[in-house]
Amino acid sequence: MIHFIEVSKYYGNRILFDQANCHIPMSSFNCLIAANSTGKTTFFNLVFNQELPDGGQILFLQHTLGQLKKNKLAEHRRHIGIIRQEPLFLRKETVETNIMLPLAIAGKAKHDAALKVNEIAETLNLLHCLKSPIGNLSPGKKQLVSIARALVHEPILILADEPIQHLQQDLAKIAMELLYQAYKKGTTVVLASQRNEILSYSEANVFVIEQYQILRV
Repeated sequence: MIHFIEVSKYYGNRILFDQANCHIPMSSFNCLIAANSTGKTTFFNLVFNQELPDGGQILFLQHTLGQLKKNKLAEHRRHIGIIRQEPLFLRKETVETNIMLPLAIAGKAKHDAALKVNEIAETLNLLHCLKSPIGNLSPGKKQLVSIARALVHEPILILADEPIQHLQQDLAKIAMELLYQAYKKGTTVVLASQRNEILSYSEANVFVIEQYQILRV
């Protein structure tokens, strides 16, 4: 599904990737292990086509990222559910509207979209705050909203950057199980975390970022 071919990425004199290669297979569960500031967030940004490589090529479903026209770029991003360390929200909107956003973009009927939102909100203990402004929520609740939004439209790829960092153990377990169940239904999952929960799945492909490379271990 995702191929990094001799990919390099620099920020001034700082090197993140230097002719790095990796392959993320379709319908796989993948864990990305990396120390802070070594490139895991940049990896996700490159796959999301939010940033461009300084060298090499990134393929997604055989399309070269960085060369997508505006309509193809929008289509590419609709295929992806992304969970960021610092989630981006429609700040003046409710929790419900933020979770529903991918369904609205996809043209899902409002009634059907509401059912999907309620279903995932119940699983993540968010039903009671669906009508609340997103700004009123704690960091942990915002992380749950980000997870719900990434999963609600059943994307073919989920990029999860530290998805459980703000969550207590019981909710972290629920969130990890949702990501795992998405994988079991055919979604490709790539997640990065420093918590041990991500290594407890025997099917997981484990990658590490070190010495500017993305290495499978």
